Amino acid sequence: MPAAARILESVFVVVLTLLRYDSLHVQGADLVAAAGGAALAALVSALGLLGIEEILVETQTFGIFLGRVRAAWKRWRCARAVAQLSMIQAQV
Repeated sequence: MPAAARILESVFVVVLTLLRYDSLHVQGADLVAAAGGAALAALVSALGLLGIEEILVETQTFGIFLGRVRAAWKRWRCARAVAQLSMIQAQV
């Protein structure tokens, strides 16, 4: 799946770059300015996609960490409850 996502992101950036180039060329920009604007659009698009990916990965990583902390807390509470039950059963 990550390879397919990378390919889709690449296609997205290429399409945006071509659209930006065509837009600048239609507006009357010369070849160098249109290519420069398209390259800048490609860079911004690629960095934006990478930034979004980093945010998602960090969020998922934090979610996993939080899940582990919750699981450890519940295991501790369970062990404590078992110990208290054992003490009560010993008294009875």
